Amino acid sequence: MDSFNGLGKQPEQSTRRYLSGMLKVVLPVAVLGILIWPSFGLAPLYAADAASVAKGSTMEKVKTSPEVAAILNVFPAGSIDSIEKADQVLEIVSIEKKNVEARLFNDKLDCNRKFLVYQCYDRALETKRVDLKELHALEVEAKRFKRSEDVRQRDLALDKRKADEIADAPKRAENVQAHEARVKRVEQKEAERAAAARGVSSTPGQKHSGALMTPAERAANVQKYEEKVETSQERQKIVEQKKAETQSKRDKKAREDAAKAESDRKKAE
Repeated sequence: MDSFNGLGKQPEQSTRRYLSGMLKVVLPVAVLGILIWPSFGLAPLYAADAASVAKGSTMEKVKTSPEVAAILNVFPAGSIDSIEKADQVLEIVSIEKKNVEARLFNDKLDCNRKFLVYQCYDRALETKRVDLKELHALEVEAKRFKRSEDVRQRDLALDKRKADEIADAPKRAENVQAHEARVKRVEQKEAERAAAARGVSSTPGQKHSGALMTPAERAANVQKYEEKVETSQERQKIVEQKKAETQSKRDKKAREDAAKAESDRKKAE
């Protein structure tokens, strides 16, 4: 019986020895295959992908998209020379920025069907970055031109206002002189009326008809004259006050325009 059991165990022991021998041979070969695998098969593709991601210099330079390139051809640097063109550029840039985002979304969908997905993502993002950079430069140029043009127009308006004031200065001086002459004539007439009320003539050797008035009438005339003089003086004060207020407003407006023009010039610089 023991001999029979011993005979039954011999094949099992042989199988174990066989498997042990195979493992000793196959295991080193498998390890060697793992070590040398990067030199074969798809490993070069993975290596190239990793190198392109790690080093941006290995990826060819990404250019602007055809859509943005077409806009730059229509509006090259320094071509904005009017407010209308600047407004047109700003409107186009605003629309194209949305188009850039839409193209990025579509490019990513296309990348999902490719083998090197993340490398394709990087290229799509780089294209978006380049497009937005070019659009931003065009937008900055348009806004700068509008600010400069606004400053220039304000300066022209301020210079024209100053020139008009200088040209109108002699006329204003004449008006002031004429007004002062009228005031003097009115005062002289009022003085003559007052003298007549007192029975005194302003002309030597001439007797005024006021001498025939009674004292009550002369007193009433004097009172009327004084009231008229007082009214005239009040009216004159009102006129002078209005003139002063008008001139003050003009001076204030000129200072504000000059300050605003200087501030806009500094911002434009």
